Amino acid sequence: MVRLIDREDLRAAIDDGEVSVVDTLSRMSWAARRLPGAVHLPPSDVRADVVSSLLPDRGRMVVTYCSNHGCTASLRVAEALESLGYTNVHRYRPGLSDWIAAGLPFESSP
Repeated sequence: MVRLIDREDLRAAIDDGEVSVVDTLSRMSWAARRLPGAVHLPPSDVRADVVSSLLPDRGRMVVTYCSNHGCTASLRVAEALESLGYTNVHRYRPGLSDWIAAGLPFESSP
């Protein structure tokens, strides 16, 4: 069962380098704004070969997120990761909109 993580705990994990953050939105959205250090993995790309190259450590904390509470992509990816044997999967359900609204830093591609 996918566990939820709140903004404060996620921020602390990112700051400590203890987490792999997974953006489940479209490539365009990921390029425009993403959480610090996030890799891009939309539901359509969840295959064992892709996942193992992005997330080689199945025991490391992984947090998926998408745009907001109503978005289900992060849940679908989190469940798929668990089915592939990842043991420490969390979901940041409030998503990118919550992170941005809190004024926290984000990355973007030129």
